[in-house]
Amino acid sequence: MAASASVVLPSPRASKDGSRFIDSTYLQKQSHVPSNFKWPEEDVVSAQQELNAPVVDLEGFFKGDIVATENAAKIIRSSCLSHGFFQVTNHRVDADLSQLAYDRVDHIFKLPIEEKIKVQRRPGSPYGYSGAHMD
Repeated sequence: MAASASVVLPSPRASKDGSRFIDSTYLQKQSHVPSNFKWPEEDVVSAQQELNAPVVDLEGFFKGDIVATENAAKIIRSSCLSHGFFQVTNHRVDADLSQLAYDRVDHIFKLPIEEKIKVQRRPGSPYGYSGAHMD
């Protein structure tokens, strides 16, 4: 019988408000992740097929084309009701602004856990930091 691999997790740390969490970066360094840190199978979205995100072209909207605008609205509605996202083309968002948004997101993800938990998600709120199985 083969010995099973095990991981000894550090003790959960407490944030200023007393809530407890495990620093997820610790798990990234492990060769084996304990089963209680894996998403339950029923919560895992099947990745067997590539998702073809619908494309919403806003060129007609900006030109005042009513038919193109209605078509874009239908695609957005359908996407939001099915899987929640879509790709937008001809949106006229400045490339520098888009890059700034990417840079800010990268900055947030690279923050140490001590900084992330300062904006921890509160029960009932969709906003704030939440690590896997943190809440």
